[in-house]
Amino acid sequence: MSLIGKILVILIFVMSIVFMAFSVSVYTTHRNWKEEVTGTGGLQERLQGARNTNSQLTKEVVGTQKSLALEKAARREAVAVLENRNQTYQKELITKEDQFAKLQADHREAIQTVENAEANMKRLKEEVDKLREEIRVSQRDRDSQFAKVQKLTDQLQQGKGELRRLTARSEELTVRIGRLKLVADVHGLDPNAPVDGSSPNVDGIVTAIRDKNLIEVSIGRDDGLKKGHTLEVYRRSGSYLGRVVVIEANPDRAVARIVPEFRQGLIRKGDRVATKLI
Repeated sequence: MSLIGKILVILIFVMSIVFMAFSVSVYTTHRNWKEEVTGTGGLQERLQGARNTNSQLTKEVVGTQKSLALEKAARREAVAVLENRNQTYQKELITKEDQFAKLQADHREAIQTVENAEANMKRLKEEVDKLREEIRVSQRDRDSQFAKVQKLTDQLQQGKGELRRLTARSEELTVRIGRLKLVADVHGLDPNAPVDGSSPNVDGIVTAIRDKNLIEVSIGRDDGLKKGHTLEVYRRSGSYLGRVVVIEANPDRAVARIVPEFRQGLIRKGDRVATKLI
């Protein structure tokens, strides 16, 4: 047998095995297509069920499309409403932005006004403090001037009182001078005769006891007393108390020192004094 014959035999054998395998495979996969189509649960029954399902789904699709159309219409209306609202809101936003810008400008202006007011208040406070200090100085000066005025008023009142007293005293002395001149004319006395060293004929009372050796009397320079004149001291009952020498003479009073050699008793306030004892 040649080589080609051997190859052909092998090929025939292989092809026989392949066809046998195909035959077994076809046999094992053989189905009754009629039963598959017309039998219970077959393709025809499933096709009818699919058609029913398709019809139902078609109805649902139609309903869904109608609902979708309604929903789209509602959404379009809602979108239109929202767009209107959006436009309204946009206008309100623009208005609010304008108001906000105006408020910011007003706020800046208010801040500037407040700063100006604070600066003005600070300046006014400084002026007020300065005015208060000037008022305090003026009040102190006023109080000082018032005290001076009051003091001068008191001095004026005292001066007026002293003037009234001196006026009355002057009138009294004028009367006395006239009386003395008349007496001098009657007795032939010379008013121009020297009287240095002689005491005037006057009397008064002891107004105060200065110490053991000094007294104050109610007559003075206006009555003719001078430093060095002597006065006799006696009590109203008539008892003699002693002699004093004038050491200081004022217009309406005098201070005298008690002469120890002539002391006859204790001198008290209210005792009488005279330049001459009758």
